[in-house]
Amino acid sequence: MKVCLFGLTGFGNSTLNGLINLPFVTDILVITRKEKHRFPYYDCISLEEMCVQRNINVCFNQELNSDECHRKIVNFLPEIILVATFHQRIPQRIIDIPRMGAVNIHPSLLPAYRGPTPTNWVIINGESETGITFHFVTDEFDMGDILYQKKVSIDGLSDGKLREKLAGVAGAEVGKFLWKYMNNRLEPKRQNKKEGSYFPNVRSRKGIAMLKSGHYNREDVIRGLTPFPGVGILE
Repeated sequence: MKVCLFGLTGFGNSTLNGLINLPFVTDILVITRKEKHRFPYYDCISLEEMCVQRNINVCFNQELNSDECHRKIVNFLPEIILVATFHQRIPQRIIDIPRMGAVNIHPSLLPAYRGPTPTNWVIINGESETGITFHFVTDEFDMGDILYQKKVSIDGLSDGKLREKLAGVAGAEVGKFLWKYMNNRLEPKRQNKKEGSYFPNVRSRKGIAMLKSGHYNREDVIRGLTPFPGVGILE
């Protein structure tokens, strides 16, 4: 199986580690970006650097809507696209390339906590558990059919530690997911827009306004913003 991985440092590293160890994955192409700063959540080399060290084919700073990027992926002939956090919307013409489609690994138990920063919000809201969700990529963020999920306990962790824990789970579970998906052992579950929840980026104007509303336990807010972006965003 040839896999094209769209990923960023953190989740992308752990997912790539999981793929490298799979005997049925024959080739991997990684699409990522060059990080301008050190990864802020936990100690982790950049995904680009990891690819170079492991001799993995990597393309960085690609404009996904460009013909050049589309051509590179077509020429690679992936059987599936996996997304492990990414900063650009995946165009439909790229989603349509692999015969097995495109699957995103979202760091929450969908349909709960749709949105760009779910790990922050599950802590801020005082949840006791969260997890990862493998779901189809569609034109609506975090709304594709759910394929596979894995629950984990939050255990009073800070956001950085929770991200690290979930990244490890993604790497450990990606092989199980792919095997079940290849062998038709999964039953996609359609999401209902009226179910679940959505939370904005904690650093957005709306996110900061919510955090300043006084509706949240201060200790949960501190853990949910540690180590990045930090409680300084509320000043």
